[in-house]
Amino acid sequence: MKVLFPTPVVWDGNDARYLQRDGARFAEEFTRRGDTGLKIIIRDDKGLPPPSSSFLLCASWKEWTDPSFWKGQQADFCLLYGGLGPQMEPVARAIRAAGIPLALKMDSADGILDFPAGELLLIRKGFWIARQTKAPVPSVLLSCARSVRRFLRPQTKFLERYLPLFDVVTAETEMALEHTRAWVQKHNVGARVEILPHPVLREFRFNGASAQKSKQVLAVAGNWKNPLKRGQVLADALVPFLNQRQDYRAVIVGGASDAVRGRALQADGALADRIEAVPALPPAALFPYYRDSQILAMPSGSEGAPNVVFEALCCGCSLVYGHNLKQLEMASSRQAGRGAADGSVRAFALALEAEAAAWDQGERNPEAISQYWTGRLHVDAVVDQLQRWVSEHSSASGK
Repeated sequence: MKVLFPTPVVWDGNDARYLQRDGARFAEEFTRRGDTGLKIIIRDDKGLPPPSSSFLLCASWKEWTDPSFWKGQQADFCLLYGGLGPQMEPVARAIRAAGIPLALKMDSADGILDFPAGELLLIRKGFWIARQTKAPVPSVLLSCARSVRRFLRPQTKFLERYLPLFDVVTAETEMALEHTRAWVQKHNVGARVEILPHPVLREFRFNGASAQKSKQVLAVAGNWKNPLKRGQVLADALVPFLNQRQDYRAVIVGGASDAVRGRALQADGALADRIEAVPALPPAALFPYYRDSQILAMPSGSEGAPNVVFEALCCGCSLVYGHNLKQLEMASSRQAGRGAADGSVRAFALALEAEAAAWDQGERNPEAISQYWTGRLHVDAVVDQLQRWVSEHSSASGK
């Protein structure tokens, strides 16, 4: 069995960057099982040497859109990354013309939303995307302008043409699954929609026989300077929380984590011994922090399907998340966290206090949390699901 994971990112010569996430994890797991998995990326025109990893293959964009290239791969199945980008349509058509069963990997916590029912959610999300580089008022205006453009130039015709190219359309969260299935049904598009989460390394789990949770809040971001991550809200909420809960400490991981810690200490310098700042870490290095922490705090204004959330759940953490992150209600509905009531600092601090109380009262069980989510999110569980799809299509084609 050979399965392809085309991911439209340009090769920069660094194997490690392309081996950390999704496609490469899938490829490695298929290969570990005695099959073949291959992540395909885009070759640039700089003459860089090809990847050294057997899980990676570079191909030019011309090859990406050429059915003969895909036919030459002699693959049994293909999971195409790239979401709903119109530039991916010729790629999907080329793979389909090569006769390879094809699934779409959508990278969206929201899935496909119809106009105008989901417009408020999209406007809010658009604001936070713009807010990463712009001030608040321009961010509002830009997001509203994008809403007008969606009204004038809806994606409906493209999606009605694009989605039927796939044997399976995948969603990353339960909310995305619900939204996408509703859209497909409303528009009478013959597309099968299934959930396929980000795969988490099997090492990420909680074992109560060898570990014990500390009264610790963990917060992780790539760069806390990014306004979307709301590092100021985190800092300002930690101060009343840690004063209320003298038995807790906090660890902030990521770029500019020292700035978040510094803001909290400006408000209360007595917390210096109970707030730790750690530079950005690769995924594998986060495991000890997940293992030791009770709560993962995510105050972000917007997120997709965050890998850190999936990793933390597998390690038995519960979540406290920003009120906009409705996709994370999947955790709170299963005794693994709660969202803030609104976007204020006070609401986030109160959510932290309520979650700490839930741990005190025995409402949070790290082994139970870990067991539930590892069974759904670990790479071997997700590959089991992919293998079922491959087998279904192999049987249907008589292979």
